[in-house]
Amino acid sequence: FAQREIMANLNRELGRMNAEKNEFMAAAAHDLRSPLAAVRGLAGQMRQGRMEDPDRRAKALNAIDDLSGRMLEVVSNYLGEHALESGTLPVRLEQVDLRKVIAEAAQRHGPAAETKEQRIVVASGEAVLARADAVLLAQVLDNFISNALKFSPRGASVQLALAEAAQQVRVEVVDAGPGVSEADRGKLFRKYGQSSARPTAGESSHG
Repeated sequence: FAQREIMANLNRELGRMNAEKNEFMAAAAHDLRSPLAAVRGLAGQMRQGRMEDPDRRAKALNAIDDLSGRMLEVVSNYLGEHALESGTLPVRLEQVDLRKVIAEAAQRHGPAAETKEQRIVVASGEAVLARADAVLLAQVLDNFISNALKFSPRGASVQLALAEAAQQVRVEVVDAGPGVSEADRGKLFRKYGQSSARPTAGESSHG
């Protein structure tokens, strides 16, 4: 009886660990979706001949290089032994210029904005230095900007700004979407939670 009980406990624990790994891999797929969409958008514009200007083409190629490098980082982070065993990502803090971070994010999502005649407006100013994980920060920002474009109407502007106060910095993504309704706020921070608002141009939305 004792041996059967031990085996049953082991099987339950293996089932729990397998479910956690499946959820972890689903999170990795989610974090790859935005940069993949941006790369596809840039490639599509090149194919349509909308990147004839040498400077614009060089910036697009740099963005593709940056995005592909970050996607490789995402895969490496999620598939690392520590991440798979603990279910958490390693955080590598370094000094980053947040002004540069949001400018690069705006450039990455520029093609997606153009397809809906939208504009990404970046507030100008001096460098703002902070300690952060540049890769994870870019992932979070990509998801916010992707949602901002997705849920804002055609022709709208999405603003990226920094707000500083008491040695803290807040990165702001301001859009023209419907926001989160009172009824939907209980779904925030849940896995695969979706709001009642729908994308304005039929884009996919997976929560």
